[in-house]
Amino acid sequence: MRLMSRSRILSIALFAPLGAVHAQTELSVFNTTGRAAATTFVTDYQAIGINPANLGWTWRHTDKQVAVGVAEGSYSLYSDALTRDDMRDRVLDANFRFTTDQKEEAARIFTNAGAIADVNVMLVGAAFTTPNAGGFAFQIRDHARISSRFGPVAAELAFEGFRSDYFDLLVLATGDTVTNYATMSEDSLALVVLGIASEPQLLGRVLDGSNIELTWYREYNFSYGRHLIRNEAVELYGGIGLKHLVGIGIVDIRAEDGELTGFTSLSEDFQLDYTTGSRVPGSRLSAGSLAFPRPTGRGFGMDIGLGLIVKDVWKLGVAVTNLGSIKWTGNVFKATDGSLVDLATDGLDNYNFVEGLDDFATNSGFLEWSSGGERVVPLPTNTRLGWVVCSVRPWKWD
Repeated sequence: MRLMSRSRILSIALFAPLGAVHAQTELSVFNTTGRAAATTFVTDYQAIGINPANLGWTWRHTDKQVAVGVAEGSYSLYSDALTRDDMRDRVLDANFRFTTDQKEEAARIFTNAGAIADVNVMLVGAAFTTPNAGGFAFQIRDHARISSRFGPVAAELAFEGFRSDYFDLLVLATGDTVTNYATMSEDSLALVVLGIASEPQLLGRVLDGSNIELTWYREYNFSYGRHLIRNEAVELYGGIGLKHLVGIGIVDIRAEDGELTGFTSLSEDFQLDYTTGSRVPGSRLSAGSLAFPRPTGRGFGMDIGLGLIVKDVWKLGVAVTNLGSIKWTGNVFKATDGSLVDLATDGLDNYNFVEGLDDFATNSGFLEWSSGGERVVPLPTNTRLGWVVCSVRPWKWD
């Protein structure tokens, strides 16, 4: 289908986050990303999470009332430290492993820089629309994000581990302790098992300006939209979306103004031992755990929206999405600040920060963790405003 050639569209939109700074992330419908006026023209189940009022419109295919979608999704990667070629050749290549020189390079380029990866997968979506009763839609969608940013020392620790200049002494597998120096041979480095700082500093200062965050949750959303006023001059539509949220994993570690805080709540499907930092050999998230993950948090969310059409020329859409929160209660651990005296890891092997979580989120790495507690984390509430001017109704197609 194509838009009628006579139509001339001017669209303007505003998309503004209202949620807390450290709220869980929100991801847009994959095939409307970048469209400023998506608030005014997405329909059927793709209106979920953008503007549920659009479910009440006259459908673009007037002889159809049902839409069904399966396995729609998208992903995005961004880093102010890596080029597009780096993303393709090093991040997306599962077999890539750092050399010693590449570890040093990674620590240098990630100083005061970071990376973000988003994955958004709709497992199933469906919508049913009627002229008078309005439109009904249901969707199951997974939202996942991992982001990180490293201060100068944190970058060295993350990628070089005990080889960082922070540690002035190195313990070898032979039991000998030697001075950490820049020209140490590869054979000597292979014997290192521990780095020791003779003048340890508080982690809040060592990691200052750094954060690492991971969020993964599943959304079960039921939305409804219907006309409130409909005549030849004006049409007003309203909609609401209610969603049950299942938290699968969250990690939130940050050092700001010399103070460190850390919180994790990861599903047992990650198979991560907080005490030893070990995982079941060869453990991976299986197809079964991806389809039916064991939750560690639950919550509730809501979307509300309005749509206004004036004389079939002007259309205004406004929506507030992701009102709500998730309460994380399962497998909860919190980190406390303390001095970084020693470290028994040689840093990340590649840019897979998920595989490297045990260096941050267990007692085998930088931080000391204790179990207990819970946390309520708000969703990233957004307000959306868009309008369209068109010589024909822009949501009707030929």
